[in-house]
Amino acid sequence: MPPPVSYYEIYKTTTDREGLRKKLLEHLAQNSGNKTRTAREFGTTTKTINKWLNRESLKDRVRAPQTCPHKTDKTIEDIVDEYMKGHPWAGQDRVKLDLNLSSSTSVINRIMHEKGYITPRKKKYQRKHQVARYRRALKAFELWEFDPKYLDDIPNLVAPLHQGTAPRFELTLRDVVSGTTFLGYVDHLSLWSNTLFIFMVLYHMRLHGIDTHYLTVQTDNGSEIIGNILAKQDSIFVRMVEDMFGATYRSIPAATPRFNGCVESFHNRIEDELYDWMRVRSRSGFFAQVQKFQNNWNLNRKALKTKKTPLVIAREHGNLVPKCFVTYPVLQYDTIPVTMSHILAGGYHLPDETTLSSPTSHTTPLYTPAVNTNKSTGPATASANNSVKDRTSRDTQPTDTSTIGRKISGDHSHAMITEITAKIGHMIIPIRKSVYLDFIFR
Repeated sequence: MPPPVSYYEIYKTTTDREGLRKKLLEHLAQNSGNKTRTAREFGTTTKTINKWLNRESLKDRVRAPQTCPHKTDKTIEDIVDEYMKGHPWAGQDRVKLDLNLSSSTSVINRIMHEKGYITPRKKKYQRKHQVARYRRALKAFELWEFDPKYLDDIPNLVAPLHQGTAPRFELTLRDVVSGTTFLGYVDHLSLWSNTLFIFMVLYHMRLHGIDTHYLTVQTDNGSEIIGNILAKQDSIFVRMVEDMFGATYRSIPAATPRFNGCVESFHNRIEDELYDWMRVRSRSGFFAQVQKFQNNWNLNRKALKTKKTPLVIAREHGNLVPKCFVTYPVLQYDTIPVTMSHILAGGYHLPDETTLSSPTSHTTPLYTPAVNTNKSTGPATASANNSVKDRTSRDTQPTDTSTIGRKISGDHSHAMITEITAKIGHMIIPIRKSVYLDFIFR
């Protein structure tokens, strides 16, 4: 009696065809090689049994052609392979254009796939995990992201902006690992205001024993940071970071704000938690509210994943900074009465910590009362010559640094930073002579 379901019907519906053929041959062996009985039992023919008895493998044969007469010549494949070794980022269109090949882009794409130069695009969760692994390898205060934020697109701040009770731009510097954040504000976004903000914050780090040589500042490619893209040398912002403080500067690729995701995330948080509901009646009231938000963010706000505050995370990574470090005062940097002609006089390096804290030292300190505070109205070259002459005459005379020494060696509180900032227009900040002419533009 034939089976209810034939061998062919099972063959068409099953996903394990190799197993079906194996059962067929096992049944044949159990019946002493009786092909007729096995064929009747499985509802097939003896011809099918003979076919699988003579085959070396029970798997389906590949039906695709084994040869291709019009396949691309191996010489072209070798040329594409050699080009891709030096240009792994190139696509098939770029390869065809640079090598002037007659083959179509689809043929070049096939060659690139066969050689392994095209890999599957990673899923979003895979990219997020990769970023998370990179961040876990970092230490606190090792990578800082800087980015300005426009405040004129926030509905709650439109009226204060027109009334002049709120600034127009926020300057944000945030640590990727701990989340420690420093804020500043300006009414006019410029390269100089950003440079002054970074200088003040990095010097604040130096005062608290943080070695800026192991620090990286990452920004986007805005002209208020990198300057003119056609310039033959780095902007004053970049040289301030690298030459003065020995830190590393890094810019993200163009049109990729996700690379600065840490500081962009903070911009979203401060907009939702502060800007959208704050009531601004005066500029001093605005800064008081922002100062309170920054202090609470750095001291009391716990991260959702780690359940720890930025200050606790920083201390766990070996940065034993006091609370006054993360309560850095929020200032408006385009109203500070200082120009680069004030900054340029003095030495060419930052003094070490022992020099700063010594009240009896007679070497040139970081902050020294300027001899000539008159603003120069002449050309840039005349200002440069006058500053060099003034610096030469001052460096030959010992200066009493007892007052400044006591300020720097004591508790670096808001009062100290605010006082130095208020008087910075009448003081000298040492900087490298090579960046002099770039600063004479205010």
